Amino acid sequence: MNTFLSIMVMFCTTVVLLGCFLLLRYCLKNNTEVKEGESMGHSFDGIEEINNPLPKWWSVMFFITIIYSVGYLILFPGFGNFKGVLNWSSSNQEVLNLAESQQAADYAKADGTDVMVQYDREVAQADDKYGPIFEAFAARSVEDLAGDDEARRIGQRLFLQNCALCHGSDAKGSKGFPNLTDADWLYGGTPATIKQSLMHGRNGMMPAKGGLPIDDAEVPALVEYVRSLSGTPHDSLMASDGLASYQKGCFACHGMSGEGNKALGAPALNDTVWLYGGGRADITHSIINGRSGKMPAWDKVLGDDKVHLITAYVYSLSVGKVAQINPTIVPVKARPGAPAGASSGSDDGVDFAALAARPMEELASDADAKAAGKKLFAANCTVCHGANAQGMGNFPNLTDSEWIYGGSTADIKTTIMHGRTGKAGNMPAWDKVLGEDKVHVISAYVYSLSNE
Repeated sequence: MNTFLSIMVMFCTTVVLLGCFLLLRYCLKNNTEVKEGESMGHSFDGIEEINNPLPKWWSVMFFITIIYSVGYLILFPGFGNFKGVLNWSSSNQEVLNLAESQQAADYAKADGTDVMVQYDREVAQADDKYGPIFEAFAARSVEDLAGDDEARRIGQRLFLQNCALCHGSDAKGSKGFPNLTDADWLYGGTPATIKQSLMHGRNGMMPAKGGLPIDDAEVPALVEYVRSLSGTPHDSLMASDGLASYQKGCFACHGMSGEGNKALGAPALNDTVWLYGGGRADITHSIINGRSGKMPAWDKVLGDDKVHLITAYVYSLSVGKVAQINPTIVPVKARPGAPAGASSGSDDGVDFAALAARPMEELASDADAKAAGKKLFAANCTVCHGANAQGMGNFPNLTDSEWIYGGSTADIKTTIMHGRTGKAGNMPAWDKVLGEDKVHVISAYVYSLSNE
């Protein structure tokens, strides 16, 4: 607190303690001019008042309380900004973040004779007592612990203490917070991915309209198409029109059939699970305004051993369950006369068939071919790889010589045509969206970025 408030606290505390002492002293004196033990000269309902002193035991206890209060304020914090001669603190109250808290705790452990931080000492004592138990559990696999009743009970208690605030005491989540008891996982439900999410956290972000050239007028039809992917009641005609908007680039994250992408944390749209709600108003809000979700990292808060137990508990909640996908869904097709998806890019008189007949190495040095490829790239690929093709987050840079699946023209075309699935992430296939001719031209442009 500031100096003024500190002085005010010290002043008020002194007045109260001194006032209590003086009041008690006054009350112990006989100021009635009547000898102790004699009648005060009046009675009430037959009860006569006698001039008796305060009980000695009560007076002594009151004096002891005052002395104790003074002693406490000398030894411990409480008298304004004075920290007490013991320099004790219940917690590291001046820290602003987790890193500062850890530094303060380390200092307290290293120099405990000068700084007595009660919380840190209690944590250290708990670690000494329970640490070996958690270490023993951490030495076993998550799958093994998921079948151990004692391990699950401990994991559940840790979950209730740390995770229930967002995911609920039953782990079924709420709007914006995932249900952990079903088979629908944003980043995957394997022990490894669950532990990765807990240890290091997750940052999910969908930009408004996916960062795509989608007009507000297109959104209602796009909403109907998104609903159609899961078999949710929808307007089939509007859904047919919405397919074109979806193909502008929504599939890059959510997949052509709405299967989602766990490498990106992009939710599946073809099941019955809706993180933010599956009503038309909810989906419209998600598309127009985007969504942003953050899962905090728990590695520095709980440590690897405790996270391992929580992982086993969470894994046990959904193991063996299957995602609820409607098997009777009929894919929506574009309505005759409906606007074409802008993802293909307008041709502007470009003869892609003629360009596709030429080698990609030749197109990579042709200014007109590169301009056509750049336009296609801007319409389809920038949402992941960025406007300058230098990548964003987990999406690779296409302008350097680092290639995950090879940087030859054949490798690049194969990747774009048929997509890729692997540890590095999932890349959607573009053969049915753009066709081979346009993929050929984009491949030449991408090849040119790292060979200029």
